[in-house]
Amino acid sequence: MSKRKIYKTKPRRDKGYRIPILVTVVFAVIAVGAYAALTRMAENNNNYEWCEHREGSLGIYIGGFCVKLVSNETLVQRIQQVVENVTTTYGLANVRLIMFGTKACPYCLKMNEFFTAEFREEYFPVWLPGENLTWFVEIALVLEYEVGIPQQYSYAVPQTLVLDRNGLVKAIVIGEIVDKEFWAAMLESMG
Repeated sequence: MSKRKIYKTKPRRDKGYRIPILVTVVFAVIAVGAYAALTRMAENNNNYEWCEHREGSLGIYIGGFCVKLVSNETLVQRIQQVVENVTTTYGLANVRLIMFGTKACPYCLKMNEFFTAEFREEYFPVWLPGENLTWFVEIALVLEYEVGIPQQYSYAVPQTLVLDRNGLVKAIVIGEIVDKEFWAAMLESMG
């Protein structure tokens, strides 16, 4: 009889848990980096820079500063589709500020408190995650891959969509801005 060596092997572990943890850690790092950059911008001054909006365009703001004016009709329409999904799903009318945020984000909660106090009739929060995540990811993908906004800003929250009186999206403001004058001027300029 021949002797066979028996090798003991460790049982294989399911490594599927690593991906969700990795995604969560990466998202957290991106969010913290974006907030740090936005905070530095906000601390510098409150002299905001406005986009020169044109018909059919969409202004992208980071920390109150216009970083890009999107005139591509297809991209603006993709963001508009998200707005229509939100307003239809929640039965909204006369909403001009739609904020995407998480309840775990202290900056989102501060923005929610500010908007609720100052712009109650014109404001609606969309809390992530959940079925709302698909809408947020659509916006982030457009911002990152089509518009060229860096990932740390594209996926940052709070992210506020600004609509005109007809419900058309005119601006996306990324970051925490609790300045009533900024938002009043933004809404006024959007018509």
